[in-house]
Amino acid sequence: MACKAAELQRGQAGHWYYFDRVQRAHLTECLNIATGEVLERCAVDVGLDRERFRRDVPSTAVRRAVEADMEVAAGYGVNSTPTIVVNEKHLLSGAVSYDRLIDFLKPLSL
Repeated sequence: MACKAAELQRGQAGHWYYFDRVQRAHLTECLNIATGEVLERCAVDVGLDRERFRRDVPSTAVRRAVEADMEVAAGYGVNSTPTIVVNEKHLLSGAVSYDRLIDFLKPLSL
């Protein structure tokens, strides 16, 4: 919900800047990313408007956008993280080695 709220403010770039900031908070700074305080701090750190973020995270619009993304993922057959979908039909699920990733991508002419 928080990443989608970031996306509403700043598009895909905002989503990924926010996502990366939350990952750093969790994995490097050992902060509890399940708290609103930490999520808000991350939002401010990447330049999001705190008040809008607070309103957007629990909003119906954000919930519906997340549900729509989940429907798309289900349509592709995604049932785990990470999963890579290429050209809306080729699926690679799970944590894989770099060599496996390259083997998957080579025949797809990317």
